[in-house]
Amino acid sequence: MSEASKCNPAIPSALTNDDLYVQRAALTNDDLYIQKAALKNDDLYIQRATLTNDDLYIQRAALTNDDLYIQRAALTNDDLYIQRAALTNDDLYIQRAALTNDELYVQRAALTNDDLYVQRAALTNDDLYIQKAALTNDDLYIQRAALTNDDLYIQRAALTNDDLYIQRAALTNDDLYIQRAALTNDDLYVQRAALTNDDLYIQRAALTNDDLYIQRAALTNDDLYIQRAALTNDDLYIQRAVLTNDDLYVQRAALTNDDLYIQRAALTNDDLYMQRAGFTNDDLYIQRAVLTNDDLYIQRAALTNDDLYIQRAALTNDDLYIQRAALTNDDLYVQRAALTNDDLYIQRAALTNDDLYIQRAALTNDDLYIQRAALMNDDLYIQRAALTNDDLYIQRAALTNDDLYIQKAALTNDDLYVQRAALTNDDLYIQKAALKNDDLYV
Repeated sequence: MSEASKCNPAIPSALTNDDLYVQRAALTNDDLYIQKAALKNDDLYIQRATLTNDDLYIQRAALTNDDLYIQRAALTNDDLYIQRAALTNDDLYIQRAALTNDELYVQRAALTNDDLYVQRAALTNDDLYIQKAALTNDDLYIQRAALTNDDLYIQRAALTNDDLYIQRAALTNDDLYIQRAALTNDDLYVQRAALTNDDLYIQRAALTNDDLYIQRAALTNDDLYIQRAALTNDDLYIQRAVLTNDDLYVQRAALTNDDLYIQRAALTNDDLYMQRAGFTNDDLYIQRAVLTNDDLYIQRAALTNDDLYIQRAALTNDDLYIQRAALTNDDLYVQRAALTNDDLYIQRAALTNDDLYIQRAALTNDDLYIQRAALMNDDLYIQRAALTNDDLYIQRAALTNDDLYIQKAALTNDDLYVQRAALTNDDLYIQKAALKNDDLYV
């Protein structure tokens, strides 16, 4: 061998009909260098390749008809770098990829006909970052996603044909934030939602075809706030509702087709306040009602078709006050009534069709006072009557059709005084009479 060939072992080579072509190759101290190589009809082509100290570098490579193409690749210290790669007909395409210290970086990747597309992806220290991703025909699309320290961030996501769409979502320290979300054909739509420390906030939510709509809702420390809510076709509508410390406040509420309507209601410390209430088709209507410390106040009330109407009523400390009341078709009418300490006061009362009418009546300390009274069709009429300490005073009285008429009568201390009296058709008439100390004066 010449001295030139000993110093430069890289020489052109050719082996044909199992075809091999190498332009330059060098093998020194287990290191291999190839500048061009071709093996065809099981096709391999390499332009440059270097293997040194178990490190591999390839500038171009092609293996065709099980197709592999690489433009640049480097494997050093278990680290892998690829600038372009293509594997076709089970299709893979990568533009840049790096695997270093168990960390993976991909700039573009495509796997087609089980379809995956990624534009940028990085996996470092168990953290994952993706800028665009697409998996089609079980469809997933993500524009940005990051998973760091068990925290997840997604800017856009779409899963279609079981349909999910999210624009922004973040999961950090078991806290969840969503800016838009849509799940369709079991339909859910949320615009903003946050779940932090077991507290829930929703700005808009819609669940359709079992229908729920909420505009704002917050659940914090077992306290609930709702600004609008609608549940339709078992129908519930609330405009504002607050539940705090077992206290409930509702500004508007409607439950229809078993019908309930409330405009304002507050329940605090077992106290109840209502401004309007409606319950229809067993009918109840109240305009204002207050229940505090077992005391009840009602400004208007109506119960119809067993009919009750009250304009004002108050029940305090077992005392009852009514300003107007009407019970019709067994008929009762009262304008004012008060029951305090077992004392009863009535200003007007009417019971019709067994007929009773009283204008004023008072019962205090077992004493009875009546200013007018009428009982008709067994007829009794009294204008004034008083019963005090077993003493009786009557100014006018009439009992007709067994006829009795008295204008003034007084019974005091077993003494009787009568100014006029008439009993007709068994006839008795007295103008003045007095019975005192067993003495009779007529």
